[in-house]
Amino acid sequence: MSDAIAILGSLSLGTNINDCMDAADVNDDGQVDISDAVRLLGHLYLGSETPPDPFGACGEDTTEDELECSAYSACP
Repeated sequence: MSDAIAILGSLSLGTNINDCMDAADVNDDGQVDISDAVRLLGHLYLGSETPPDPFGACGEDTTEDELECSAYSACP
């Protein structure tokens, strides 16, 4: 839930998500918007489809888009 709150905070309050905006693109459409928070909450609380890989694991997002990922500290 904290990830969804971070996404919404970034969109509405301008708070910083992290150094990896690509990780916030939960639905992998190349943008970070409200649909990413909705997709994450739907998966967590309504049993909706699992977001695309590498959801839930460390790994590279192989989808080409404009989102940056300069660092992701959760991955070794």
